[in-house]
Amino acid sequence: MTRKPYWSTTLAILQCPYFLSFSTFLPGKAHGLTTLPSSGPQASTSHPTIQVWNDVLSTQICDTLHDCACSIGLGHRVFTRSHDKAGYNNSHNIVEQVLNSILNELGDDSKYVEYWTRQEWRNIHAHADIDEYLAKRQIDAPFRFPMKGHVLYLHTGSEVRGPTCVFPDMRSGGDLLKTAIDKNDDNDFDLVVIPAVSGRLLRFQGDYLHAVPRPTDLWLLNFVQGAPDFQPESKWGRSVILFNTWGNQPPLEVPIDEAIDLDMPLDIEKCSCNEKDNWKCIFPSEHPYKSIPSVFDENSSVTAKVWLLGDYRRRGHQMQTVKLSANEDIRRALHEESIVSSVSMRLT
Repeated sequence: MTRKPYWSTTLAILQCPYFLSFSTFLPGKAHGLTTLPSSGPQASTSHPTIQVWNDVLSTQICDTLHDCACSIGLGHRVFTRSHDKAGYNNSHNIVEQVLNSILNELGDDSKYVEYWTRQEWRNIHAHADIDEYLAKRQIDAPFRFPMKGHVLYLHTGSEVRGPTCVFPDMRSGGDLLKTAIDKNDDNDFDLVVIPAVSGRLLRFQGDYLHAVPRPTDLWLLNFVQGAPDFQPESKWGRSVILFNTWGNQPPLEVPIDEAIDLDMPLDIEKCSCNEKDNWKCIFPSEHPYKSIPSVFDENSSVTAKVWLLGDYRRRGHQMQTVKLSANEDIRRALHEESIVSSVSMRLT
């Protein structure tokens, strides 16, 4: 029996009386879809708590960090910040040096950084990061969230379309439902889709709901068959360093300031990010941009079934999925190679 590829599916396209806009950020004129404001100040206020920059790292540093990430493993670690370069050699490995330099360039004054690495493109259901062990100890207490969340993209395989999807101002699946109900007829909310690009940095509010779907259009599929490929790395690798900033208290029961021998020289000049003046701001855009023309019927929409991570308490919703509607252009946003997109969605 021939095995079907895991992305084999049947898609259901629903008709609806409203148009849900899709906006991508490029310089130029508008062609067919709603154009966002072209002036810098207006454009920059769309989602100020989600920021994306390109050219944060050189190719050499991306390669070095990828090698280090493979050696470190998948476990979470915490280090105490250094707000100057004097203590780097004695207290930080190369990964921590670079993360610390990024936060210094951003003017971030957080005390602790929690970080972990991933080299494979795996499906990660929608969730907000929390202090995991504290949540287990205090089951009746509110969750404790990090200050800021970050994704630092190192390498992306040629077949990978593994965007990070962020729901601004949402902490759980329950928030998606509550927002839709509270807004009554005007129940649209946004999904920001950030493609994985080498040398790119994503920074967002630490309590925001976020996910990495695999297959890329997982939320649009009726079913999935088979198992995903992870090798070769040149095709299917998705190497990232994920890190959260914390205030005066680090997350519980995570190794802190633990020495790691990576067998690499600790050169301050080489083990840092590019200066922020050389970063390229991608989102929110400070330049005129346009919406890519739609090739789909403006009156059509698709159902997006967003999968949620964790138990009922963390999901904020009895079900493991939330069904939303979006314009067909969400498919293009998810498959986009580099352009950061904002997609309007609503409860079905």
